[in-house]
Amino acid sequence: MIVNLGDQLFMQLQLRGTIWTQTITNLRTNWAVNFSIDLLGQSQNYLYFRIEQYGSTFVDDAVYLNSKWKFARPSNQGCTLAFRGIKDFVSTPQLSADGLSCSVVKIIQRAKENPRPGF
Repeated sequence: MIVNLGDQLFMQLQLRGTIWTQTITNLRTNWAVNFSIDLLGQSQNYLYFRIEQYGSTFVDDAVYLNSKWKFARPSNQGCTLAFRGIKDFVSTPQLSADGLSCSVVKIIQRAKENPRPGF
């Protein structure tokens, strides 16, 4: 998908059976693309916020807004920030009362750094 600087993208990852499907929608154009992969029941234990460069350079910060993820079972560790870039910003992760989901209002990966995962 070709995007322009400043475009807002909505990303959703969904598990059906053993198949994970990632759908990205450009909110300006309403254009969507998806990618599916069968992980054959392999559990997923980490969530990374990472931009893949493919040989290009970053021209602006990557900003993630209102991110939320759900767990198969209640988790006390699912909202733990493992590491981030030195100049990156991550608002305080919030674990739901039932321990089944986590949300983060804002994550900023600074363009001047080598992007690193926020979680």
